[in-house]
Amino acid sequence: MAISKLDWDFDDVRRFDNERAERLEGAPDFNTLGDQVCDALVSALSSGSIRFAVDSYRDAQRAIVQFRLHPNLYDLFFNARSGYRAQYWISAESGLSANKNLMRLVVRRLSLGGILPETIAARLIQVEDDGFGRKDVDIGETVVAREFVLKSLSSDSSKIWVSERLIGRCIGPLEDLMTETLRSACALNVKHWPTAQAPLPQADQSWFDIKGAYEGIDQPKSALVRALDLHNTGWS
Repeated sequence: MAISKLDWDFDDVRRFDNERAERLEGAPDFNTLGDQVCDALVSALSSGSIRFAVDSYRDAQRAIVQFRLHPNLYDLFFNARSGYRAQYWISAESGLSANKNLMRLVVRRLSLGGILPETIAARLIQVEDDGFGRKDVDIGETVVAREFVLKSLSSDSSKIWVSERLIGRCIGPLEDLMTETLRSACALNVKHWPTAQAPLPQADQSWFDIKGAYEGIDQPKSALVRALDLHNTGWS
């Protein structure tokens, strides 16, 4: 299903940056964008613009892969009317299907011989909630097996999303990537999403997360609940 300009337009973006608006108007289809994101993931592995982490929930662990995207691709993949969020705007089911197919492609690309080493240096992340908000804290380094990462990412509950916090190289709270980006973001004029924004970070903050599933337990938020959140609001 193609989304019309009446339902999803870039008028606010155009007021600030006509070139960006034209780029968003000319975005390729979702499958092409997914291929480009996977190409960027593989390139990030080669260039070192990638970070791995493990976080925990109820004693279960999941893998997180964080990689840098060119801001233009970040913009197209996240904000275009053929992009990732647009698949959820069409319907929760459409979004689930698009995410599932993309994650299969991610795992397929990462499973190619020699791309991922047998063991991978990663950071341990502890998630804290003091009642006033979530805080992700790096508590040290670890090593994970390639099979753990691939298995975690192979679940139907795995997902891709903009990085809201940057996986670091040392112990302490993770750097917030999203507050300033959203503060300066243009509005995204989307029917049924009255508060939608079109974030476009600076190059050094243009990262995406691929998050696996916590093994052996129910997820804190099911894939369906997340899909409904995205369908209804454009955010999760």
